[in-house]
Amino acid sequence: MGLLRLDVLGAPEVFHDGNRLTFALRKAQALLLYLAVEGGMHSRSKLAAFLWPDSEPQAARTGLRTALTLLRSLLADSDASLSPHSHLLNEHELLGLNPQAPLELDLNVVQQAYQALRLPAVQTEHQRAVLLSQFQHRHQPRRRHQILLVKHRRPGGERIR
Repeated sequence: MGLLRLDVLGAPEVFHDGNRLTFALRKAQALLLYLAVEGGMHSRSKLAAFLWPDSEPQAARTGLRTALTLLRSLLADSDASLSPHSHLLNEHELLGLNPQAPLELDLNVVQQAYQALRLPAVQTEHQRAVLLSQFQHRHQPRRRHQILLVKHRRPGGERIR
């Protein structure tokens, strides 16, 4: 099953197996992004009401089925031996993303960096610098001043050369 990469900070973009996906229905993209950001399993009726609030319940459920059909076709792996809908979980009336499927969400990187900044004061500058350097966006060229975030020092304060 291929890597699903979702960029939700800024204009939303979705990549599957390195290919940028184009959605014929914006609500199909919204559904995928909602499932990724919120996590967990969600009832079909809740998702239908959320995405089609002005529609009758039956029409909203039809819209949800249409969006799911589109998502399944976009997320199908080219290798027929793999599960064709491995990123989507469908358990009776519940929908969600498979937590075992490879998923990269840019929002998670920001949340991890935020948590790193909130770590206890006993954390060393070196540990903090390593965590912050992982926060750098992988699509931007690394610049020397971005990499050298913090001077590295040994626990006694001695500079590492």
